[in-house]
Amino acid sequence: MRSKGVSVCILAPGYVYTEFQQHSLGAEQGVERNKSSFVTAQAVAQQMIDSIEDKKSEDIMTLTGKVASVLMPIVPSSIMDIFISKTAHAASKYVTAQ
Repeated sequence: MRSKGVSVCILAPGYVYTEFQQHSLGAEQGVERNKSSFVTAQAVAQQMIDSIEDKKSEDIMTLTGKVASVLMPIVPSSIMDIFISKTAHAASKYVTAQ
């Protein structure tokens, strides 16, 4: 496909804060997710534009993602499952809205 001018870019943004989280489980009781663990959709869009312009084939936006991509080939999958589960759990913690 490259010979035809087609290229692929994989973007790994991590957790993206969208309107979905504003209306997710618990939102009707005034509970919302901790936004500090998320990136905005606008940041993801800008990063995608930058990655395409820089002709990157892969762009991992978060430190956790970068660490995981280095560790995955050398760490047993059972340990990686624990690592990934803990980061997902940390990003999913709820904070009571004020």
